Amino acid sequence: MEYGVTDIDEHTEYQGNIWICDGRMIMARLNPLKPEAIPYKFVPYETVLHRFWGIGIPYMMNDSQDVMNSTGRALLDNAALTAGPMFQMDVSKLPEGTSLEDAKKVYPYRMWWYDGSDGEGPMIQAINIQSNQKDLSGIFELFRRFADEETSLPSYTHGEQTQSLNKTASGMSMLMTAANVALKSVVKNIDDYATVPLIESLFNFAMRWAEMDDKRGDLDVVPMGSAALVAKEIQSERMMNALNVTMNEVLGPMTDHRYLLNEYLKALDIDPDKALRPEEELYAQPTAPDQPGGGGDPAAGRQPGLPDTGRAPATSPGGNAGENVPRPGFNRIAHPAG
Repeated sequence: MEYGVTDIDEHTEYQGNIWICDGRMIMARLNPLKPEAIPYKFVPYETVLHRFWGIGIPYMMNDSQDVMNSTGRALLDNAALTAGPMFQMDVSKLPEGTSLEDAKKVYPYRMWWYDGSDGEGPMIQAINIQSNQKDLSGIFELFRRFADEETSLPSYTHGEQTQSLNKTASGMSMLMTAANVALKSVVKNIDDYATVPLIESLFNFAMRWAEMDDKRGDLDVVPMGSAALVAKEIQSERMMNALNVTMNEVLGPMTDHRYLLNEYLKALDIDPDKALRPEEELYAQPTAPDQPGGGGDPAAGRQPGLPDTGRAPATSPGGNAGENVPRPGFNRIAHPAG
């Protein structure tokens, strides 16, 4: 009431929009948004209990990163110490008149002269520090793999070729499929915490403030990001399995391979109209298969479910080669030309 807000129920909780400048409140009003919501969105990389902002990749690999940082510093320190030997010098054996400053100057092929009658042992000895770079590199690589496991983002997902990587086509496909499982949860978080709230906020704002009384209605936002990824992947796998099954000599003639190939290409986001040759062009080839009974074995050289190639032009009884006659096409089914 003091700030001009009326019709307040003391037993009801309200959202307020309050501005404070230099410790003084300069504006206070009820939240004008309907339904009431805080107009700020956040997208957690990975959700956790009791923390609405979640955690991200740096937090997930924090322990491994600390070890890698320490190992990297130790590796550089050890590399600096082992870059060259250290020397110890018996100053009592220095030639007369040689200063310590001059003795510090060590360079290749320098000659030192001294009288060995004063005692045993050389005047200068080299001390080599043991190199532990191989062991430190192994520790660094070990915790780098730990970081991959903690973040579910293996190095091969961003192009790095590791020694243990299976570089075959099927092996890479299996690895990428397994890695995408974690990424799909991230895409789902983007859908749930960014796409849906943002579109709902825009819809509610338009319904409240836009001048379109004749176009008001209900809207339910359905995100399809992660669902579409999963569905497309499952669809492509099913289509490939179907193609493999129908290559059987018995099942092949019963199947429309062109339809299966169309659906498989669609699941891979490839336009089948551009990837596949038109049927008219395919069946109009001069190397179309012979008609059954036209001489020779019609099944010779034929693959189940695919048009024959490398055969002589079809002829009709009493006709000439190349006439517009029905020819066997896909799956050994006669396909009328024209």
